[in-house]
Amino acid sequence: AWRQRFTVSERELLAQLLIDVAALSALLYFTGGAVNPFAVCYLLIVLYASVALPQRLAWSIAAACMLSFAGLHLLRVPLAVSDPASADRTLNYSAHFAIYLALAALVASCGVRLSQMRRLYFARAAADAQKEARERYLVGLAALSAGTAHQMSTPLSTMAIVVGDLRESGEVPQDW
Repeated sequence: AWRQRFTVSERELLAQLLIDVAALSALLYFTGGAVNPFAVCYLLIVLYASVALPQRLAWSIAAACMLSFAGLHLLRVPLAVSDPASADRTLNYSAHFAIYLALAALVASCGVRLSQMRRLYFARAAADAQKEARERYLVGLAALSAGTAHQMSTPLSTMAIVVGDLRESGEVPQDW
């Protein structure tokens, strides 16, 4: 029951991403601000928004991330470390590794989803082409049947005239 199928509206997703931006901003505020290598995580949010949201809402997320990143340059609580050079290097390497893993996972999941969508599109296109071919075949067969009936001079038109004449006359003929 972990994967329940229900739809999330664009507004709900926008609100959740804005909450994520706020949470990341608060976390980065207390951990060195924009100089923290994990500040690049704003790009993950922007990347996800650009894939999952319409253009105008994706730009709203991008603007929120840019403003938050710029604000973290001005407002931050610096990390208190004993050896800043060693701590910066270790934090930088760790952040780059974590960000690489997150981006790789995101790109892979987007790639898999795009591949599934592509397969579904081609399957639907093949089904539509098959249906159209079947319909063309039936229309051609109907036209051929009508042409054959006309060439054989079937008595349908003669019968239609005789029945029409019978309806117009008020009495039943003697040889009926």
